[in-house]
Amino acid sequence: MTPHGTKEGQSMARGGPRLPVLRLEELDEVTRAELAPRVASSPTANILLTLARHPQLMRSWTPFVGYIFAETHLEPTEVELIILRTTWLCRAEYEFSHHAVIAQRRGLAAEDIDRCVQGAEAAGWSVRQRALLRAVEALLAEDNIGDPLWAELAGHYDMRQLMDIVFVCGGYRLAAMTLNALRVGLEPSTPSHSAFASGVAA
Repeated sequence: MTPHGTKEGQSMARGGPRLPVLRLEELDEVTRAELAPRVASSPTANILLTLARHPQLMRSWTPFVGYIFAETHLEPTEVELIILRTTWLCRAEYEFSHHAVIAQRRGLAAEDIDRCVQGAEAAGWSVRQRALLRAVEALLAEDNIGDPLWAELAGHYDMRQLMDIVFVCGGYRLAAMTLNALRVGLEPSTPSHSAFASGVAA
């Protein structure tokens, strides 16, 4: 399945950033004080310093992102599987490349990350993982999960976890959409993941 009939892994025509990344000294005093410590310790400074153009939006969005990344009732490895498959299907090079690094710190093996490019039907997934990835693919293709797949997921996850699956996928779809539309570029410290750099996503 691919989102809304698009070709899986189809790359977008990209130019430079539509909103150039701000420098800290360009921010208002309150936003600069808020972001300076985060930018100094974050590998994702470009997205922070792009969203800083709209401080009210940034402050509203970041708590939700914090929840779906680190506070759900899912295992961290499962959160990363959702993020990787979502951002691959959305062709979000920035987010996929960052999470290819983050996912290994959270317990996924390199081969798991490679399999996320292939999808739910790749060999090597557990039954639970395969159901999870099928859910992501269904959400992105149909904005829904059919009854048979929902019943299968309910055999592995409780109600809060089922809701978290939908919100992690939807939240990172929004992130991917934002990054793609604003053409946020990768920082020099985070190279493009090999699947994008080698042209697999073309």
